[in-house]
Amino acid sequence: LSGSEIRMDRCESRTRRAQHTRYVDRCWGEFIRDPGGLGILLSLWHRSRNTGRPWTLHLPVMSESPPEPTFRAFIAVELPPAARAFLVRVQEYLVKGGLEKELGREGRPVWSRPETLHLTLRFLGDITEKQAKQVAAAMDATGAAQAGFALRVAGIGGAPKPRAPRVLWAELQESAGLMALEAALSDRLEALGFARETRPWHPHLTLARVKWRKNPRTMSQYVTQLYEDAFNEAMREEKGVDFVPVFEVYTYSLFGSRLTPEGPIHTKRHETPLRALQREEDGSPGGPS
Repeated sequence: LSGSEIRMDRCESRTRRAQHTRYVDRCWGEFIRDPGGLGILLSLWHRSRNTGRPWTLHLPVMSESPPEPTFRAFIAVELPPAARAFLVRVQEYLVKGGLEKELGREGRPVWSRPETLHLTLRFLGDITEKQAKQVAAAMDATGAAQAGFALRVAGIGGAPKPRAPRVLWAELQESAGLMALEAALSDRLEALGFARETRPWHPHLTLARVKWRKNPRTMSQYVTQLYEDAFNEAMREEKGVDFVPVFEVYTYSLFGSRLTPEGPIHTKRHETPLRALQREEDGSPGGPS
């Protein structure tokens, strides 16, 4: 090599080292807070020494302030104790009737705990405290214009297919009051920036989720009969219990949900009352004034 070529090679080497130094200064601030980042830095440094090339990792610029905390949220109607007790009996009869055997080894139902049984009106996802206050205000404005209503549990079903379910639920008889509440609430949430659901809304009470380890298999025709039998047996059980699968709704609530290995934990964040329920049979008002 000539003298000029040697000097040029040394100059390029110094340039590469300078690039490495500048990049280390920039990278280190990003990775120093992440224990796993140190290993990435060392790996890139060794690779750059072997290739003689600058690092090509591009890191996002850290924000000057941490993001506002969020929580997982949904809006739902709570169930009265009698309704929950009825649904728990339905779950027990589904087990006694052999549902888990029908699901087979590849399927495993995860039963909803009594305290988590509810009617979901809208799942909001992760929201901030500021958004929660806006949602609560929208709920109050909606509730002031909506009357209470009655809901009737009509039967047991599964989705997407009754004989190959991923969700087991209690079906609800169609209620004009419930549909009006959901529609009015959706309008106000959309004004706050929450996208309206594109799929039709089918109100239901989730009894269990089926965790398939393989492709779901179609169960026998017996399972659809089991749904009906469990529902009827739950209504016939315990003559001393005065319960018909009908319950009245006077409030609805905003909940926070925290996922744990034992299942979700729901915390009520806000409750909104509805106007007094008007009884269709005699026209007399019901519920709280």
